[in-house]
Amino acid sequence: MANRDYSLSQIHALRENRILRNVYLWMTGGLGLTAVIALGVAGNEALVQGLLRTPVLFYGLVIGEVLLVMFIAARITLYRSVINRGVVRNNSGLCEAG
Repeated sequence: MANRDYSLSQIHALRENRILRNVYLWMTGGLGLTAVIALGVAGNEALVQGLLRTPVLFYGLVIGEVLLVMFIAARITLYRSVINRGVVRNNSGLCEAG
C-alpha cells in the first residue's frame, strides 16, 4: 500500500463529503419512512376518522412530533460539541500517515 500524506484541507474535504453523504442517506430514509406511514394511514379509513374525531389524539401526535424533533436536535447539538472537542484535542494527529 502506498503511504499517503493528506493535507489538512483534504482531510476536511473528505470528512465533509462523508458527513454530507450520511446526511442525505438519513434524509432519504426519513422521507421513505414518512411515505410508507402516510400511505398506511391514508389507506385506513377508520384511522383517518379516528384522528379527525379525536382532538386529543390529533394534537397529542402533533405535540409529540414537535417534542421528538426538539429532543433529536438537542442530542445532535450535544454530540456535535463532544466531537468538536475531540477534533480540537486530536488535531495534531490528523495528518499522520497510518
